[in-house]
Amino acid sequence: MKKFLLGIFAISTLSLSAQKGGSSYSDRIQEAIAHHDAGEYEKAIEIYDEMIDEFEGDMLLHYERGFSYSAMNNCEDAIEDFKLAIEYGNPTDERQVSTIRQSYIAYANCLDDIGNSRAAVQQYEDALETLGPDYLLYYNWGITLERLEELEEAEAKMLEALTLNPFHSSSMFRLSILQYNRGASDTKQLSNFLWMLLLEESPTRRSVANSGFDGAWESMVSGNESGGLNINISSDTDERDEAFQNSDFMLGLMYASLGTIDEKLDSVLNQEGAESAAHEFSENMETRADYIRALAMSLQGLEDADLGFYWNLITKIIVETKDSEHFVPFVYWVSQNYDEDADEWISENNAQVEAMAQWLSSRIQISMEEMQE
Repeated sequence: MKKFLLGIFAISTLSLSAQKGGSSYSDRIQEAIAHHDAGEYEKAIEIYDEMIDEFEGDMLLHYERGFSYSAMNNCEDAIEDFKLAIEYGNPTDERQVSTIRQSYIAYANCLDDIGNSRAAVQQYEDALETLGPDYLLYYNWGITLERLEELEEAEAKMLEALTLNPFHSSSMFRLSILQYNRGASDTKQLSNFLWMLLLEESPTRRSVANSGFDGAWESMVSGNESGGLNINISSDTDERDEAFQNSDFMLGLMYASLGTIDEKLDSVLNQEGAESAAHEFSENMETRADYIRALAMSLQGLEDADLGFYWNLITKIIVETKDSEHFVPFVYWVSQNYDEDADEWISENNAQVEAMAQWLSSRIQISMEEMQE
């Protein structure tokens, strides 16, 4: 929390501190923040009270005091301060945009906390009208819509956030939960889980993504009374998933092959002479590698489809990675905290990991630029 608050402070006030008392202004805010972080909210508020009397109409001071009020569950006073922070802020001043955004979000969170989520939605609409497209506003709006049980709209807002910032881990995480709960397309779920495993740093969220990735595969195929296998694909496809229906069916066929005709599957998945075919994974890691190859193959037919920015980007990168020299380090990287072999391989092959990271960074940047043309 301290880094977050000091970050806002640095963006919004350092360049203005000279006209507001110089280091004294900075020191007093940092003192108040230290009290807040120590749970001494009333002491923090006392400092803000004194400063607000001295620096009337100061946006940051009202935001910070509102933040301390909200930490005390005093939403009534917090809301009044957040309103004033928004009123005093100048959205055309880039130095103030971050604090204005956080004021809108904190205001909406307070409304959520007192059971007025519908009014919170209005705050996000107002914020976007004032500040323009912003991934954090869309993400937090989506959270509020989840509370209102407007789940289709919540999923749409998470995708809006990921369109603006396809690396925002919290949006990926919420999207994965929304899609899992509604039984979304397997290839969509798997693609999102794999993207999370590429970018997510939190061990807890990586664990969720690993479980989701394996679980989505296991739900695809089930045994039947005759001893055969059924590919579990709904005939009542949600319109949000229609473009992925053929990919789901292809993926189900390949997954059924994994447990019955491994050699045939390997001949299909591995390109002759490719490094990924020659590399000897452990049994557990070989299964993970096969899963990723199969997913990439099922996505190849979607390369020219209009899936929306986020899905077009991540499916493109997954397909390109399968066919690249970086596939092996990619498999190990996305399997961290999942398999001990992956953790060991990563620690012993830093050069390959670094080369993969540079290649991925370049391919993602180029793909994003091409898609935005």
